[in-house]
Amino acid sequence: MASLLCGIAVDPGFLVAARAAQLVFGLMLGVFLLTLVDRHQRRVPQAGTILIALSLTGYQLLIFSQGTQLPFGAAAAPMLPIGLGLGAIGAQLSGLTLSRVHNEDAGSAAGLFNTAMQSGTTLGLAMASFVFFSHAPARSHGTTVTTAFAGSIWYVITALTAMRALMFTLTDPIKVPDRR
Repeated sequence: MASLLCGIAVDPGFLVAARAAQLVFGLMLGVFLLTLVDRHQRRVPQAGTILIALSLTGYQLLIFSQGTQLPFGAAAAPMLPIGLGLGAIGAQLSGLTLSRVHNEDAGSAAGLFNTAMQSGTTLGLAMASFVFFSHAPARSHGTTVTTAFAGSIWYVITALTAMRALMFTLTDPIKVPDRR
């Protein structure tokens, strides 16, 4: 009982039940999301960009209003919709982009797609870092850092808006006949 009061003991039965509930809920949510994605193929990544942009806008407002006094829970709360939005984009984008590629070109197209994704991520991170560090010089702390962070979020939101606009150019996936 003393270890439980100290917070270092975990009941194995509770841990197993929690993991089982997490597994069942995750599987049910996964099946639901798969049917939703099959029904609304092209709209899923577009909705993901909107979800991320709205979450980042709310996060930025929280940072501006509370600054360094922002509690951990309030800082962590927008991460769930951001993660859901990233999952909605990442899961569908490659399939939608590569859906019209013929089978003999699939390897080259997938390699080019992955190269473009990695290059875009690197370039985006470099640009966001440039904006952040141009507002927060070396050895900055406190409100200077939070203001610089909140200021750099606008550039990410702008990039997401441009990405959503570009997603309208994606075509609906079609079945490409095998040329054997």
